[in-house]
Amino acid sequence: MEDFRKFLLKELTVQLRDHGFVFTEPDMDGIASFDLAAKRDDDKFIIKIVYNIDTIREENAIEMNYISKLIGCIALVIGKRASNGDLESNIVYYRHEIPIMTYDTFIDYMDGSRPYIYSAHGGYYVSIKGDSLRSLREKKRYSIGYVSGSIGVSRRSISLYETGTAATLDVYMKLQRLFSDDIKKTIDLLSGIRTTQANRFPENLQNDFFESIFSMMRSLGFEMFPFRKTPFDAMASDNAADRIMLGLAEQLGSYRKAKAIANLSKLFEKDSLVVSKEKTDKSSIQGCPVVNYSDMVEANRNGSLDMLLRKKTDSR
Repeated sequence: MEDFRKFLLKELTVQLRDHGFVFTEPDMDGIASFDLAAKRDDDKFIIKIVYNIDTIREENAIEMNYISKLIGCIALVIGKRASNGDLESNIVYYRHEIPIMTYDTFIDYMDGSRPYIYSAHGGYYVSIKGDSLRSLREKKRYSIGYVSGSIGVSRRSISLYETGTAATLDVYMKLQRLFSDDIKKTIDLLSGIRTTQANRFPENLQNDFFESIFSMMRSLGFEMFPFRKTPFDAMASDNAADRIMLGLAEQLGSYRKAKAIANLSKLFEKDSLVVSKEKTDKSSIQGCPVVNYSDMVEANRNGSLDMLLRKKTDSR
């Protein structure tokens, strides 16, 4: 529901400001894959707000995961309910590998309270610190058989928990009562960055203009990632960890994304660049450097494209 998204977005910006975050909204009328980007020291987020988490589209989730991977930020969704009822606080849900939580849970997260319960097929689960569990069992001189009998699971299950396998919430609570010590792992919201696979990323370029730019950037060693519902049209990434947020403007005068690209690149400390298909004398637009497509083509022809791009991205 759009009213819910707008209301919660307003509330969230107040909380982010109060918690010392700087943030920016992409200002794409709610159609972007995320609604807000925020940073506080090493904490970096891109956040999408939805009322019903079952409405999250896979292509949007894939884009959020790739932005997370390229920028090194946490991609998450704040939601209210799923088709079977309201979401519960202090629990992390997932849709298409994107972590989801309630607004209150995210506020607690900003206050330093890390969630450890997650929802998966069949119920709620807690990841176990296997080494800690084994150490506690041996310290108390409990056999695997004694522990399994005390909490009502198989001996094999106890062995699996001691290797770090997750337990159901009910089993975790029984283990906690038996050992009276911390054996839980908090949820790593950055795990999506490490698991996102490049071969899952779709590349359906919009036209020959986009394809030509991608080809030239690849000739310099950049890996290229196109996006459809983000404030930027693509990201260029190379082995030196350089990241360039690209805007590809066929008509510079009506290009809406430049300000958002400039703000996001500043927030996440990445380079930005708008490529203008039409010839222009502008060196920047809305704080974002501009390069003429024709100049890129000529520089690529004479071997000076890398120099041109560095000059442009350094001029901000």
